[in-house]
Amino acid sequence: MINLLSPQEKTVNLARKKLTLALIFEFSLFLFLACFLLATLAVRIYLIGEVNFRKIGISEREAEVDISKIVSFEKKIVDLNKRLEDIGGFYKVGLDFSEITDKIFQYLPSGSYLTDISFRRDATGLKLALNGFIPTREKLLEFKKSLEQEEAFKKITFPASNWVSATNISFYLGIDI
Repeated sequence: MINLLSPQEKTVNLARKKLTLALIFEFSLFLFLACFLLATLAVRIYLIGEVNFRKIGISEREAEVDISKIVSFEKKIVDLNKRLEDIGGFYKVGLDFSEITDKIFQYLPSGSYLTDISFRRDATGLKLALNGFIPTREKLLEFKKSLEQEEAFKKITFPASNWVSATNISFYLGIDI
Protein backbone atom coordinates (compact mmCIF):
# COMPACT_ATOMS: atom_id res chain seq x y z
CA MET A 1 0.00 0.00 0.00
CA ILE A 2 1.23 3.33 -1.02
CA ASN A 3 0.82 6.37 1.14
CA LEU A 4 -0.30 9.21 -1.02
CA LEU A 5 -0.82 11.72 1.74
CA SER A 6 0.99 14.98 1.77
CA PRO A 7 3.61 15.65 4.45
CA GLN A 8 1.31 18.12 6.18
CA GLU A 9 -1.45 15.56 6.44
CA LYS A 10 1.07 13.00 7.65
CA THR A 11 2.09 15.33 10.49
CA VAL A 12 -1.57 16.07 11.30
CA ASN A 13 -2.31 12.34 11.29
CA LEU A 14 0.71 11.70 13.54
CA ALA A 15 -0.40 14.49 15.88
CA ARG A 16 -3.88 12.95 16.05
CA LYS A 17 -2.42 9.53 16.85
CA LYS A 18 -0.26 11.06 19.60
CA LEU A 19 -3.25 12.94 20.97
CA THR A 20 -5.34 9.78 20.92
CA LEU A 21 -2.59 7.88 22.75
CA ALA A 22 -2.27 10.68 25.31
CA LEU A 23 -6.05 10.71 25.84
CA ILE A 24 -6.10 6.91 26.30
CA PHE A 25 -3.21 7.15 28.75
CA GLU A 26 -4.89 9.97 30.70
CA PHE A 27 -8.22 8.12 30.76
CA SER A 28 -6.48 4.95 31.97
CA LEU A 29 -4.67 6.94 34.69
CA PHE A 30 -7.94 8.60 35.74
CA LEU A 31 -9.69 5.22 35.79
CA PHE A 32 -6.85 3.74 37.91
CA LEU A 33 -6.99 6.63 40.37
CA ALA A 34 -10.78 6.40 40.61
CA CYS A 35 -10.58 2.64 41.31
CA PHE A 36 -7.81 3.19 43.88
CA LEU A 37 -9.87 5.89 45.58
CA LEU A 38 -12.96 3.65 45.67
CA ALA A 39 -10.94 0.72 47.04
CA THR A 40 -9.42 2.95 49.74
CA LEU A 41 -12.89 4.26 50.60
CA ALA A 42 -14.22 0.69 50.85
CA VAL A 43 -11.38 -0.33 53.19
CA ARG A 44 -11.95 2.77 55.33
CA ILE A 45 -15.68 2.06 55.60
CA TYR A 46 -14.93 -1.57 56.53
CA LEU A 47 -12.42 -0.52 59.22
CA ILE A 48 -14.82 2.05 60.69
CA GLY A 49 -17.50 -0.64 60.86
CA GLU A 50 -15.10 -3.05 62.61
CA VAL A 51 -14.05 -0.39 65.14
CA ASN A 52 -17.68 0.42 65.91
CA PHE A 53 -18.49 -3.29 66.23
CA ARG A 54 -15.60 -3.75 68.69
CA LYS A 55 -16.70 -0.69 70.67
CA ILE A 56 -20.20 -2.11 70.99
CA GLY A 57 -18.78 -5.46 72.12
CA ILE A 58 -16.58 -3.78 74.72
CA SER A 59 -19.43 -1.66 76.05
CA GLU A 60 -21.64 -4.77 76.35
CA ARG A 61 -18.91 -6.62 78.26
CA GLU A 62 -18.43 -3.63 80.55
CA ALA A 63 -22.15 -3.66 81.23
CA GLU A 64 -21.94 -7.37 82.10
CA VAL A 65 -19.21 -6.79 84.70
CA ASP A 66 -20.79 -6.35 88.09
CA ILE A 67 -19.34 -3.37 89.96
CA SER A 68 -20.13 -4.99 93.32
CA LYS A 69 -17.85 -7.90 92.45
CA ILE A 70 -15.03 -5.48 91.75
CA VAL A 71 -15.63 -3.64 95.02
CA SER A 72 -15.70 -6.90 97.01
CA PHE A 73 -12.53 -8.02 95.25
CA GLU A 74 -10.84 -4.73 96.18
CA LYS A 75 -11.92 -5.23 99.82
CA LYS A 76 -10.42 -8.71 99.79
CA ILE A 77 -7.15 -7.31 98.42
CA VAL A 78 -7.05 -4.63 101.13
CA ASP A 79 -7.75 -7.26 103.81
CA LEU A 80 -5.03 -9.55 102.47
CA ASN A 81 -2.56 -6.65 102.35
CA LYS A 82 -3.35 -5.87 106.00
CA ARG A 83 -2.78 -9.51 106.93
CA LEU A 84 0.52 -9.49 105.08
CA GLU A 85 1.56 -6.35 106.96
CA ASP A 86 0.67 -8.10 110.24
CA ILE A 87 2.72 -11.14 109.27
CA GLY A 88 5.60 -8.89 108.24
CA GLY A 89 5.40 -7.11 111.60
CA PHE A 90 5.44 -10.46 113.38
CA TYR A 91 8.59 -11.51 111.58
CA LYS A 92 10.24 -8.12 112.23
CA VAL A 93 9.97 -8.78 115.97
CA GLY A 94 12.09 -11.84 115.35
CA LEU A 95 10.32 -14.27 117.67
CA ASP A 96 10.91 -17.87 116.81
CA PHE A 97 7.57 -19.63 117.05
CA SER A 98 9.20 -23.06 117.11
CA GLU A 99 11.36 -22.02 120.06
CA ILE A 100 8.31 -20.84 122.02
CA THR A 101 6.33 -23.99 121.25
CA ASP A 102 9.34 -26.16 122.16
CA LYS A 103 9.41 -24.50 125.58
CA ILE A 104 5.69 -25.08 126.05
CA PHE A 105 5.84 -28.72 124.93
CA GLN A 106 8.88 -29.28 127.15
CA TYR A 107 6.75 -28.52 130.20
CA LEU A 108 3.54 -30.21 128.97
CA PRO A 109 2.93 -33.33 131.12
CA SER A 110 2.56 -36.78 129.57
CA GLY A 111 -0.96 -37.70 128.52
CA SER A 112 -1.68 -34.02 127.82
CA TYR A 113 -2.09 -32.27 124.50
CA LEU A 114 -2.90 -28.87 123.00
CA THR A 115 -5.97 -28.39 120.85
CA ASP A 116 -5.50 -24.76 119.83
CA ILE A 117 -2.65 -22.23 119.69
CA SER A 118 -3.15 -18.63 118.63
CA PHE A 119 -1.01 -15.47 118.55
CA ARG A 120 -2.17 -11.88 118.87
CA ARG A 121 -0.19 -8.65 118.90
CA ASP A 122 -1.25 -5.60 120.89
CA ALA A 123 0.38 -2.49 122.33
CA THR A 124 2.05 -4.38 125.19
CA GLY A 125 3.55 -7.10 123.05
CA LEU A 126 2.69 -10.55 121.82
CA LYS A 127 -0.02 -12.65 123.45
CA LEU A 128 -0.22 -16.41 123.12
CA ALA A 129 -3.45 -18.30 123.84
CA LEU A 130 -3.46 -22.06 124.35
CA ASN A 131 -6.32 -24.52 124.71
CA GLY A 132 -5.72 -28.13 125.57
CA PHE A 133 -6.42 -31.22 127.64
CA ILE A 134 -4.72 -32.44 130.85
CA PRO A 135 -5.82 -35.63 132.64
CA THR A 136 -5.56 -34.41 136.27
CA ARG A 137 -5.56 -31.21 138.32
CA GLU A 138 -2.14 -32.08 139.79
CA LYS A 139 -0.58 -32.22 136.33
CA LEU A 140 -2.23 -28.88 135.50
CA LEU A 141 -0.72 -27.32 138.64
CA GLU A 142 2.68 -28.80 137.76
CA PHE A 143 2.36 -27.42 134.19
CA LYS A 144 1.43 -23.96 135.52
CA LYS A 145 4.40 -23.84 137.91
CA SER A 146 6.81 -24.96 135.18
CA LEU A 147 5.61 -22.24 132.81
CA GLU A 148 5.83 -19.56 135.53
CA GLN A 149 9.49 -20.41 136.05
CA GLU A 150 10.28 -19.82 132.36
CA GLU A 151 11.89 -16.37 131.86
CA ALA A 152 10.61 -15.89 128.30
CA PHE A 153 7.00 -15.74 129.51
CA LYS A 154 6.13 -12.44 131.20
CA LYS A 155 2.60 -13.08 132.45
CA ILE A 156 0.70 -16.36 132.57
CA THR A 157 -3.07 -16.37 133.00
CA PHE A 158 -4.97 -19.46 134.14
CA PRO A 159 -8.71 -18.77 134.54
CA ALA A 160 -10.58 -20.26 137.50
CA SER A 161 -12.62 -22.47 135.17
CA ASN A 162 -9.49 -24.60 134.64
CA TRP A 163 -9.55 -25.73 138.29
CA VAL A 164 -13.22 -26.83 138.56
CA SER A 165 -12.78 -30.44 137.39
CA ALA A 166 -10.46 -32.86 139.14
CA THR A 167 -9.87 -35.06 136.06
CA ASN A 168 -10.12 -34.74 132.28
CA ILE A 169 -9.58 -31.00 132.29
CA SER A 170 -10.01 -28.88 129.19
CA PHE A 171 -7.87 -25.88 130.00
CA TYR A 172 -7.28 -22.38 128.66
CA LEU A 173 -4.00 -20.54 129.15
CA GLY A 174 -2.91 -17.01 128.25
CA ILE A 175 0.78 -16.07 128.01
CA ASP A 176 2.34 -12.64 127.42
CA ILE A 177 5.65 -12.85 125.59
